[in-house]
Amino acid sequence: MKNIFWGFMQISFLVLLLPALNLSCKKNSDNAFCNKERIIYANVAAKEGMIVHSSKYNRFAVSLVVADSNNIDTQIIGFVCSLNSDLQTVGLKVIATGTLKKFNTDENMTPEIAGQTLYYFETTQIIKK
Repeated sequence: MKNIFWGFMQISFLVLLLPALNLSCKKNSDNAFCNKERIIYANVAAKEGMIVHSSKYNRFAVSLVVADSNNIDTQIIGFVCSLNSDLQTVGLKVIATGTLKKFNTDENMTPEIAGQTLYYFETTQIIKK
């Protein structure tokens, strides 16, 4: 009887521990994504955009309006480290300020559709439009 109880306790402990380990891995993964050294591409000041979500990378991003482009298919997609829950609505129009940084080649960030250029977007402010 003692062995059955001890086995039950071990399994219960593992069941409770596994989700915590998974959460810890995700957090460390986010820290690695957010804290990488990257080269600055451009500063963005109060630029119109729209919240998008990449299923390929499981991340939210801001699709910035490119007004000075001659090509209507041009999209600048700035992946953000974190996004407040009230902004996590795909299609939400926003005004964003921050710094676009180029992804490193070892990050293997490739566009999901033609015309997209992907950047890491170190935001200082994102507000609803």
